Amino acid sequence: MRIKVIFAAFAALLLVGCGTSPKSPIANEESSAERLLADIQMCIDQGVILVGHQDDLFYGKNWREWVDGEHSDIKAVAGDYPAVLGIEIGGIELGSEYSIDKIPFELIRRGVAAHYERGGIIAVSWHAANPLSGGDSWDRSMAGAVDSILEGGEQHAKYREWMCRVADFLSSIKDAEGNPVPLIWRPWHENAGDWFWWGSPFCSAESYKRLWAEMYSYFTDERGMDNLVWSFSPSFSAVCPDAYDKYWPGDDMVDLVGADIYQYGSDEQFRQQTSEQLDALVAFADKHHKPAALTEMGYESIPNAKWWREVLLPAVEGKRIAYLLMWRNAWDREAHYYAPYPGQLSADDFRSFTEREDIATLEEFNALK
Repeated sequence: MRIKVIFAAFAALLLVGCGTSPKSPIANEESSAERLLADIQMCIDQGVILVGHQDDLFYGKNWREWVDGEHSDIKAVAGDYPAVLGIEIGGIELGSEYSIDKIPFELIRRGVAAHYERGGIIAVSWHAANPLSGGDSWDRSMAGAVDSILEGGEQHAKYREWMCRVADFLSSIKDAEGNPVPLIWRPWHENAGDWFWWGSPFCSAESYKRLWAEMYSYFTDERGMDNLVWSFSPSFSAVCPDAYDKYWPGDDMVDLVGADIYQYGSDEQFRQQTSEQLDALVAFADKHHKPAALTEMGYESIPNAKWWREVLLPAVEGKRIAYLLMWRNAWDREAHYYAPYPGQLSADDFRSFTEREDIATLEEFNALK
């Protein structure tokens, strides 16, 4: 499973014509996405939850820009890398050299290569710019952004170009034999809420399903990409409590069902909320015969020294989820971190949390394969 990977140079992407990208033949009888899904299901079947962290290799609480392949706040505390590396590609659609988290895309390439070579899983999020206003994902100032990019909409040509740039970047990731590296692809996430321009108050269920289907068709049929595990992660929100059923794209276009859950209230509220929402998530995933995961989670600044074993563990223990992915440790925002770093209040408790048999970092994940 620990296959070495190589990447095409970032500049090579510019040579691909977005309007003329040919459909690629599927090279293997079993796709790389199917192999990744088998590993994900294996973790669920064995009752093991993988540890994940967003942008883990690129920056941390007190450092920025991975250069030697060794930096990681998770490794510095727990002695091992996370099994799942989350990456963010917002900005790629605009042709930027940097992600919205101010990380060069070439650096992201090298980090993903290193993590995959070590045997890890990569999960990709995309906080796309607002196609109408030119603002960011959180800009909801202009109504109709989703409808504008659907086929027949005024911004559809722009969106096709955006999808091409995304597909070019993801497709450029190859192993030594030239086969695609598998990636968990989580587009249009948290749409149950009202904080993104594709959120439920701004996008009907019909429009969302078209949005998903048009991207799925472009990536899969036109571009022949069989390396993506498609993750549907609307999350739970009072804004649209029935989002999982209402916005479901279809069994044939989703591989993994996720939820993003953060602590904002008391410890007890989080324990109860997370446990209940994961039960609902797994029940929904089982109904559609899909694996489930906690695709984002955390407690900003982690002010409780025993949070990992006394708050998070009771909420996730025994739940049939493949992984939990902690959000990022921002280098440029003092309190914006969701994983411990050396000297942080909860570091010792986190280390004990990761030493449990039912919680796996990268080495333990590799041992399961």
